[in-house]
Amino acid sequence: MTERIQLDPLEPWVEVKTTKEDWANA
Repeated sequence: MTERIQLDPLEPWVEVKTTKEDWANA
């Protein structure tokens, strides 16, 4: 997931979505 975020810097929403999922898992 982290690699995908770095490969898609034009899509900051991807990082936000991942963070939201991490929060839900926590």
